[in-house]
Amino acid sequence: MNFKLITINLFLILNTFWVEGDEICNETYFSYHKVILVEWNDSVTDQEVLEVKRLFAQLEKEVDGLKNMEFRKLYGGTYDYQISLEFSNKRAMEMYKTHPKHDNIRKVASTSVKSVVEYYFRE
Repeated sequence: MNFKLITINLFLILNTFWVEGDEICNETYFSYHKVILVEWNDSVTDQEVLEVKRLFAQLEKEVDGLKNMEFRKLYGGTYDYQISLEFSNKRAMEMYKTHPKHDNIRKVASTSVKSVVEYYFRE
């Protein structure tokens, strides 16, 4: 009886973990994040910035597992805006990267953006 209980518990524990490289991760405990720092061209208009923000808001509604998106104005530095995305798991982050509306954001923003820095992390 104890052997069956131990076997079932071990099975459940192993099924909640997945391997990423040499690292074992428990997806239940991790959120994945992407932070984008944007420096706009000097000629960017408020309407162009609002359009990029609107496109990100649409994407938030369409990608399963995209838990949160924040679009913040930054003051007193090189970058003008910070876009923070929180994903429930790695698969959701990968779906975001390949979503057609993500490509649309890149096309719309490409003429307005001077530089972009992207960070990914897990917590």
